[in-house]
Amino acid sequence: MPRTRSYALAGTVLLLLSAWPLFHPGQWIRRLRIQTLSWGQAPLTAVRGLIQLPSGIIQAPALRRERDRLRAELKTVQRESIKIEELTRENVRLEKLLQLKNQYEPPMAAARVIGREGAPWFRTLLVSAGQRSNLREGNAVLAEGGLVGELFEVGPDLSRVLLISDARFRAAALVQRSRAQGMVLGSVQGRCYLAYITSQDAVAPGDIVVTSGIGATLPKGLLIGTVVRVDKDPSGLYFQALLKPAVDPARLEEVLCLP
Repeated sequence: MPRTRSYALAGTVLLLLSAWPLFHPGQWIRRLRIQTLSWGQAPLTAVRGLIQLPSGIIQAPALRRERDRLRAELKTVQRESIKIEELTRENVRLEKLLQLKNQYEPPMAAARVIGREGAPWFRTLLVSAGQRSNLREGNAVLAEGGLVGELFEVGPDLSRVLLISDARFRAAALVQRSRAQGMVLGSVQGRCYLAYITSQDAVAPGDIVVTSGIGATLPKGLLIGTVVRVDKDPSGLYFQALLKPAVDPARLEEVLCLP
């Protein structure tokens, strides 16, 4: 008997659920309409996408061509920008060389650095001026900062410059502060020294060293470098000063040669 009652109760609940749309027809119809519209929306969206697809396919090559054109224009602008920057820097360097050139008589010969030799035993530059510019061996070679070296091989249109750091370089020099005389020497290590100083008090770190104009074609007063350290020389009889050259030859692009 209890089981029969349970079946009867369940049947009553099912009957009420199935009759619900009859008592609320408007809500049921709205739900059916929404569901129907959602089913129809997906095909319409797909058809709209298929209609637009050919237009995108047609436009793609044109967009690629426009992209490639813009990239090419950008590269051209970048190249021109680099050229302008190089010309600006060169103009600044040449203006400074011109100011230096006007300080000496007779006029100096300007030359471009077109080659370098940095082997352990030799340190030289190749420059684009020679005998046709009235140059000869032993002439001083300068840059904005000071002395670069001297000419030691001179051809009709090209010359080789012996740097002050070359082991073969020799030049009479003096300490600007104390007027102590010495000799500037290069070395196989590429360093530059003021040698043969008789008194330790005559030279100290920070002192300026210039050419003395004695016994050579180099004029007096050309800046050579600054004293970094003072030590006894290998003989123990003199003092020698390690110099920091006023000019870094690795950065040179133009020089001036005293004829």
